[in-house]
Amino acid sequence: MELKVKSTAGCFLWLLSSAFISTPICEGGAISSGGGFIYETEANPWFMENTKEVPYCVEVDPTAFKLNQERVEQIVVKALDNWKNVFRDLDHNRFQPGASDLVGRVRLATQTFIRETCGPSTALRFQFGRLSPPQRLYIPDTTFVIAQTVRTSYDEVNMRGSGFIYISADKGPLKPSSPLIDENRWIFNNGIILYRVLAHELGHMFGLQHRGGKDALMGTMHPEVISRKSTTADLATQDTHEVQRVLENLNVLSVQVPFTDANCLPESINGLPVLHDIPDLKKQFFNMPQDWHCYRLDFEHNHFTVYGSPHKGDPWEYLGETDVANQSQEISLELISIQLPAQQRVFSKLPPDSRASGYLPGLSAITRHKFQAPYRSAASPSAPSWLNVTLLPDHGYEMEGVVNGRIEVFQINASE
Repeated sequence: MELKVKSTAGCFLWLLSSAFISTPICEGGAISSGGGFIYETEANPWFMENTKEVPYCVEVDPTAFKLNQERVEQIVVKALDNWKNVFRDLDHNRFQPGASDLVGRVRLATQTFIRETCGPSTALRFQFGRLSPPQRLYIPDTTFVIAQTVRTSYDEVNMRGSGFIYISADKGPLKPSSPLIDENRWIFNNGIILYRVLAHELGHMFGLQHRGGKDALMGTMHPEVISRKSTTADLATQDTHEVQRVLENLNVLSVQVPFTDANCLPESINGLPVLHDIPDLKKQFFNMPQDWHCYRLDFEHNHFTVYGSPHKGDPWEYLGETDVANQSQEISLELISIQLPAQQRVFSKLPPDSRASGYLPGLSAITRHKFQAPYRSAASPSAPSWLNVTLLPDHGYEMEGVVNGRIEVFQINASE
């Protein structure tokens, strides 16, 4: 697994992880962590626009959680605020207040979150390293869990949920048992890994299901992978402020440009040289020498430039670029859909399709940007080769071009 952290100098920091642990996540019933089997309203956002305020509380067990209460509370506030900003900025949500009553329009993450002491009416509880006896019924074995979002009740009339988000202990009997997990993950870099995992779980509370690969914020394995010793070890070698800046970014639901993808293939593993004997289709297409290990692609909206270098740390050498595409296509896909309970009183005006199906589109975003353009290499600028390029959220992309007379998908960096 590799997480790309772009630096202000235009290069990337690389987080590498070689393996996963399998973390069983319960789905259906009262568990709503995204993905898996979803029944009835389990995939719904916990709160619709009719809920104006959400009381929440934060409980930290200092005997099981290394990060102090004050810093944990700051991270909770930041994660909530940043998700609200993401939903606010998506085009689908740019309309006047009250539009949730107009032809099924939905605005999400509009609530004011108010911290209080945990009590019977608290709608959202953040549990850091601790679970009450009733909560343990939902997560009986914590040794396989990094984090879990659990909806314990749902008001089908007002479409309002309540429950808790559990973040695993990093010491004591509740901590994960895998030796691959970093016991200092939550205190690493002032809590940046904790922020990232908490943001993943809040995404489920706001109605997002698992989407993307292990590198993507909402990817199924992302909380586990980013909590690994190998990940934090690699992050520790990078610029602290740059790591924080990139990992705090939650704008991962729609395509964003410009961005850069840079990668260096490993030249050795455990001190032994890696032999790259198989010709690389990407290198062939871009006229990059097969014994070079590093490439960099700088993407604009309908254009990108390619650079390469023999080894990590060597100067980048210009290899070529595409012409600016004169045709492109943006594809908007539904990210959240809402199951309408028969008793609901939130939406009084619905489109015919929603009345018939019981489902309401909750959120859409531009999740594909496609363009076709000729690539001109520095070695043969007068002999362009055509490329089909698809940009994806979270700086993912795929390319299709002709190599050795065959159409090949020769570069995939897929976040989905």
